[in-house]
Parts: sequence; C-alpha cells; structure tokens
Amino acid sequence: MSAFDLTSYLKQGVKNEKVELTPLLNGYAPKALAAKLLLYIGKDDAHCSFKAADALGQLIKEDRIAINDYKTTLINLLQCNPKALPFQFPLFIGQLSLDQKTLGVVWATLSDWVSKNHASRIFRVNCLQALYDLKTPALQHDYDLIVESLSHIPIASLQARIRILAKK
Repeated sequence: MSAFDLTSYLKQGVKNEKVELTPLLNGYAPKALAAKLLLYIGKDDAHCSFKAADALGQLIKEDRIAINDYKTTLINLLQCNPKALPFQFPLFIGQLSLDQKTLGVVWATLSDWVSKNHASRIFRVNCLQALYDLKTPALQHDYDLIVESLSHIPIASLQARIRILAKK
C-alpha cells in the first residue's frame, strides 16, 4: 500500500468511524504503519489526523507497537496547536516513560491545554487523564491545584473524570 493509498483509506467514511486495521496491516508492518500514521497527526487534514490517531490507538491497545518507540515524534507534536491535534493525542502522551526534563515540558503543555477554553471538551478531559497518568509524588500538589482550578468549570464530562480519578 503506498502513501497515496493510505491517505485515500484514511479519508474514507465518517470522521468518527472506527478505522479497520486489517487492510492497513496487510500493507504495512505494525511499526512501519505507526510511523506513517504519525505523519498525519496534527496536520491540516483533520479527517485524516483523527483517523490516523484512531488507528494508532488501536495498534497500541492491541500491543502491536510500543508507544515509547515513538516518544520523540509525539513530544515534537506537542508544539502543535491543540486545535490541530485529535482528541486521543493526550492519551498517547500519558503512556510515555519520560525523564524529568521532558516530563516538565509535557506537564506544562498539558496543564495549559486542560485549562484552555478553546480546546474541545473531550480533548481537555483527555489532557486531565494524561496528567493523572504522568503525575509523580513530586507533581501531586501541582495536579491537585489543576483539579481544583477545574472543579468549578461546568463541563459534565470534565467533572465526571475528576470524580473518577479521585476514586483511584
């Protein structure tokens, strides 16, 4: 399957429709597919970006790839405008093993995104989940302050995630 075919495949169907991995895996090895899918995330074509993120999420969930193999690319994508990134993107970041310096940069970016009103609701919820997944004992106080600042925002999904994470 060529890059043109991959683009055509990602453009098929409805944006929120789940991507069928089997045809993609018939054309690419999982690692090669993941590398190609990452090229679409954060780009101008929101439809392809969303579908690529869905396919990447499925590859991760099915343990076909190790997300840490793509750490550099994912960290570089943090420089994108959050409006350009699919809502699943923060969940990928939350699964990474990060050193202290990189964790600081990622934490600051996710903290900023979760507080921005211009980001979609589900994107903000996923940023909060990623912060929860990345927090260390040293970041617990900062995390608590972020949650406290979000506790008054009338977004039902955000409030539900706060309650779920508080129970963990």
